[in-house]
Amino acid sequence: MNPTLSKNEVYMNGVAKLYPLFFLFLLSCGYKAQLNKGKLLSVKDVEEVPFQFRDNFIYVEVKINGKDKLFILDSGAPNVIDKSIQEELGFKKVYDTEFQDAASRSRKLEMVKIDHIKFGDIEIKNSVAAVADFSKFTCLDIDGIIGTNIMSLFDWKIDYVNEVAQLYRNGIPMDSLKEFSAPIPLRMNVQKSPFIKMQVGNTTFNSVDIDLGSNGGIGVQRWDQFNLNNYPDNNWVYGETSMGIHGPITDTTRIVPMDNITLGNYSIPKTRMTIKPTSTSKIGNRFLKNYELILSWKKEAMYLKNVSEPDTTWNKNVVYLGWKNNEIYIKGYSKDSKIQDHGIAIGDKVIRVFNLAIDELDESNFCFLKSVWKGQVLLQVDKTETCECVELIVEEIR
Repeated sequence: MNPTLSKNEVYMNGVAKLYPLFFLFLLSCGYKAQLNKGKLLSVKDVEEVPFQFRDNFIYVEVKINGKDKLFILDSGAPNVIDKSIQEELGFKKVYDTEFQDAASRSRKLEMVKIDHIKFGDIEIKNSVAAVADFSKFTCLDIDGIIGTNIMSLFDWKIDYVNEVAQLYRNGIPMDSLKEFSAPIPLRMNVQKSPFIKMQVGNTTFNSVDIDLGSNGGIGVQRWDQFNLNNYPDNNWVYGETSMGIHGPITDTTRIVPMDNITLGNYSIPKTRMTIKPTSTSKIGNRFLKNYELILSWKKEAMYLKNVSEPDTTWNKNVVYLGWKNNEIYIKGYSKDSKIQDHGIAIGDKVIRVFNLAIDELDESNFCFLKSVWKGQVLLQVDKTETCECVELIVEEIR
């Protein structure tokens, strides 16, 4: 068995990932002036932009200098393009500047001027973007990020169910807010990413990022604020639990049920929350998809209209696999995973899945198979530390 799959076929099979995120913060104050650059060509008061919502990411088809590319929306980052686009199109370099990712790792990235970008009927000339290496985002296969440089030019009404965004150039009108919640106040940082205040029980989080570049739900950073003994049904995942723009982030993510969360003055029903020692406090698409969402940069407010109830279930026996250097490796595992009984470590190489040896797979095959694997899976793992080969059956693979 050695199926050959196109990129589009891989896209259509919602590949499950382990809490990737694209929060990216500019450390250079000189970027503020660059953020405001870019000329928006004439648009109507309201523009509709279709998108594809899969694996809890918002994918948008764009044309960049006339070339068809696939981007995601990300309100937690500025515009970013893959280095392959820069190699292909050779945009003019503006300068290098420091970027910090969700794990507080900083690195210089090149800033370039994008001559022309179009999505839907919206066209923008001479905006700026950072250049990054997206090859590390296995199975995501995107070309770039539509970030706050562009998003903040509009108020956004996002309908996850019908996969369409309405963009309001002059601010969303009041009559469009009738069925939505009261305004949840936003504040913006220097790169115009939106933040809210969130109350969890008696604990207040003053800067929670509304992050459309995260496929997670509600997540907070300070797990020392919570006595996990009060949450006996908690779960945890250890390993590469998230991906920053500078690479994978290895830590332990706690997953707990919560029914006492307030966003501004808006109380939400029972949901699950992740608690991490690294990363930033944020709300991503896994939670937001249960609502119609309005992000208004003009009114500095967020509005919600509930359309479904958040999923509070989880499997406590999961193994997460990654792909790197043409090899499959153990990326993470959850609380009751059997791999702990075998002394298997993060990074150990998987040499066989089902009856497939690693040399029978490429990255596209791996991404497709990971999306359709259901039920028990047989793995053979080569333990790096002891060179021992272990065979085991795991309950679920992601």
